[in-house]
Amino acid sequence: MCLCFVESAFLQSIRIRKTRPHFFIDRRERPKRPLNVGNGINNARRYIVKYVEDAFLRCNAAGMVRRLCFSAADRLSWCGPNAVHTTLLPLFFMRGMKSSLNHLFLVVDILIGLSLLILVSNADLGLSRLVVEAGNQWPGRLHEPWKLLYHLAPVPAFVLAGGALVALAGSYFRRRWRRFRRQAIFILLLLALGPGLIVNVILKDHLGRPRPQEIIEFGGQHDFVQFWQPGADAKNSSFPSGHAAIAFFTMAPWFVYRREKPTLARAFLIGGLGFGCLIGLTRILQGAHFISDILWAGGLVYLFGELLSWLLLRPRVPHTPSKN
Repeated sequence: MCLCFVESAFLQSIRIRKTRPHFFIDRRERPKRPLNVGNGINNARRYIVKYVEDAFLRCNAAGMVRRLCFSAADRLSWCGPNAVHTTLLPLFFMRGMKSSLNHLFLVVDILIGLSLLILVSNADLGLSRLVVEAGNQWPGRLHEPWKLLYHLAPVPAFVLAGGALVALAGSYFRRRWRRFRRQAIFILLLLALGPGLIVNVILKDHLGRPRPQEIIEFGGQHDFVQFWQPGADAKNSSFPSGHAAIAFFTMAPWFVYRREKPTLARAFLIGGLGFGCLIGLTRILQGAHFISDILWAGGLVYLFGELLSWLLLRPRVPHTPSKN
């Protein structure tokens, strides 16, 4: 009888232990969960973002600004109508631009590093002293093919822009050409605003850096100045090179095809950089530019092309219907 009572009490305790809530179980009997720091950080981030967003939306004006910004982003195809809507607006924009910003800052670092190398080695004057001949004669003005290259420098750019103009006009008459409209607008704007406005109007007409043939050392009347220093000759200055800039513009299809056709895009990039360097060498041999003028002509065209591609060539996010 005693054994039966003990056995029944033992079985009853087992049933109670199985049925009582989890928080009554002894700590030693609880299963050990692995420590996951990432989940805790993500949960904290979601809580903070949600709290700040709620505070942000309490003001009607702030909520209106937020809705207008997301509406503008939808129209520019930066996000779909059902894209991320539980994060803050600055986080939304920075999320898509992270890789582009890294690429942009890499190009800026390369330009600054090469400029410092030119400054330390005095390559501007050194290269000009190397190519000038006796009597301050510049070989690029006397011999071929340098004179021919000087006249042919803008031809490929105008051919490329002409093709883009034809594609843009045809996109309003032929439905199959509509998918080329943004690419055509990008190429035309890059030519007009890059080599056109920034290089030849804003910089060349206001910095006033003397050309190599215009400085005292090579028979001119002006002192040598670095590319960031203002000079005496305000119009048509040496920095940056207009011919080199329009030659570097031929790499514009790199921005258009680098996501869809990377092999073709790299071919345009290498060809554009090579053609720009060739025209830059021509202008150095003609005594019209320093090597830093050529470097920043290509760098400015590339940087402006990168910035313009953010606005016009960002990939579209496919629209997915809502599940409400």
